[in-house]
Amino acid sequence: MKTRSDGQATAKRRSAIAIAAVAVGVATVPTMAAVASIPNSSTGLINGCYKTAGGALRVIDTQAGAKCVAGETPIKWPASGVSATQYLLPAEVKMAHEGGISTTVITGPVLPPGIWSVAANVTLVNGTGHADTLRCGPYTGSGALIAGSGTTWLAHSYGDLSVPGLVTLTTPERIDVRCSHDSDLPAGPLVAVAGVVVVEKVASRF
Repeated sequence: MKTRSDGQATAKRRSAIAIAAVAVGVATVPTMAAVASIPNSSTGLINGCYKTAGGALRVIDTQAGAKCVAGETPIKWPASGVSATQYLLPAEVKMAHEGGISTTVITGPVLPPGIWSVAANVTLVNGTGHADTLRCGPYTGSGALIAGSGTTWLAHSYGDLSVPGLVTLTTPERIDVRCSHDSDLPAGPLVAVAGVVVVEKVASRF
């Protein structure tokens, strides 16, 4: 049979356990906060969210559980220029047969403001029976040419172009690769079959 004093003792023990649990929880908060950081302490990357409408960019702490919300695109970039960001041609891209028509063959991710070194390499097939001049280069997402290069594009052959460049972005923007050719060409495959872009944030122009 339990007495009143037994009940009081049990209540006191429960209160002590509850207080200890709260104390442990409070003690662990600083430890958890120390793990979270910008840039990410595990990857060295800065994580952010780019708002599709309006272009606002905000930095988030993913180690603290922060995430992008609806209407935002997750992006990430190196905290320093030591690491470069690389993106590829995801699939074959068909080009227009009309001369002077620019086709985006590689669409890059949105990059934060800063000075960026760019190296673009693309391979395109001319499956028509006519030679032409092939022109490619990296562009900002708003359409400004960063650097361009041209080469003779022989009939029934591959055309390879490597284009370096340097650009200062004042707002978050993509760096895409666009290609065109000078003359109207007859029927036949005109296809970008391979490509890679490497961008690296640098401290200053040189």
